[in-house]
Amino acid sequence: MPLPGARAAAQQAVKAASSSQAPSGSTAEVDEDAVLRTRFLSLTSSSRGVPIMDRLAKRFFTFATAVERSDEDAAKELYTQLVKDCAAVAFQLEQMEAKAEVLEKESDATGDVRSTLARRAEATQAEIESLKSELSRARRKRRRLEEYEGVRRLIVKEPPRSHTSQELSKLAEEVKTLQDEHESLLRAKEIRRKQFSLLLTTIENLTTDIGHDDHIMETNLDDNCS
Repeated sequence: MPLPGARAAAQQAVKAASSSQAPSGSTAEVDEDAVLRTRFLSLTSSSRGVPIMDRLAKRFFTFATAVERSDEDAAKELYTQLVKDCAAVAFQLEQMEAKAEVLEKESDATGDVRSTLARRAEATQAEIESLKSELSRARRKRRRLEEYEGVRRLIVKEPPRSHTSQELSKLAEEVKTLQDEHESLLRAKEIRRKQFSLLLTTIENLTTDIGHDDHIMETNLDDNCS
């Protein structure tokens, strides 16, 4: 039974393919492989060691040749096989699409995981900064405690307050005694100064009187001699 639609498609494909075919069969196979590689490069899954797109293309060219030769029985059989191969390719494409969806979901999940890890990293960094600040405060507190401990040890080495108070009382009494002695010495010094001043005045007066008496005596002697 003739297949008008398939026949027209096959004839058009054969004309397009035959325009680039060489006279020899080996060259035609090479050109056919080149067409397959350029047009169906993304579908390279194989069945029984033969790439499915290569098998589909070869079957299509065989089907087109059978249609061109008006071999209806061979064309029907090849058509049935071609439909099966197309269904296999469609199934493979569906599998690839499903895999792509799975990969996309995994990529989204990976992005979510990365976002979660980034948030956790930020939270961890913030916690580290907080712990650094807390550690710095703890170090300052420890340094102050060590300073306080040093001062406490110095205080412990000093005598008790009662003993210090007694010593201060004794020192205060000694200072008061020294102040009293100092004031007494100042008064005695003032008295001695006044006495010495009086003595000097007396000596000066005596010297004046003696000089006056000597002058009188000399005057009397002169009078007696004359």
